[in-house]
Amino acid sequence: MRGPAALRGPSGAATLLRGLLLFGEYAVSHGYAASSVSAWEATISA
Repeated sequence: MRGPAALRGPSGAATLLRGLLLFGEYAVSHGYAASSVSAWEATISA
């Protein structure tokens, strides 16, 4: 599965991975593991 052009290349992949890791840590630390959509919205608005 290939993502959009913006996610291709080392910089795009690194940014995506870093974002996923930060989001994962935020979701777990705030107890949003059961509601990933709410956690994502909270992360964006924070």
